[in-house]
Amino acid sequence: MPYGRPPITEFQKFIRLSRIEALASGSIVERPIAKYPPFDPRPFQLNEDDYQQVCAIPKKKGANFRDLPGVRVGNDNIVEGDPEVERVYLPSGKPLVPDYAMSFIKGKSLNLLDGCGGMKQFPLL
Repeated sequence: MPYGRPPITEFQKFIRLSRIEALASGSIVERPIAKYPPFDPRPFQLNEDDYQQVCAIPKKKGANFRDLPGVRVGNDNIVEGDPEVERVYLPSGKPLVPDYAMSFIKGKSLNLLDGCGGMKQFPLL
């Protein structure tokens, strides 16, 4: 997304500096607009099923698929389908909570990187 106009404030001038310019000098340098300006992060367009699933999540802090009807979370934090509640389906016929959301081995994720926080970080670009 190209800039609509040249930088006005000192901050705008600073954030448009290249990494080398920002590290090399403590002062703000006038320069032409970058060939590849940063992009405005925009979300991907959800399909209808995904949109309905997202809208079904309760509007509260920390809410996720575990708060949906038909999902039971045991004392040991294992997720399973609740047999006492009728399964909810979307208009397309797909279940509101997909099977893969509860298909971890014995209800738990075996992600080997869970214990290695440093392994999940993005590399420096």
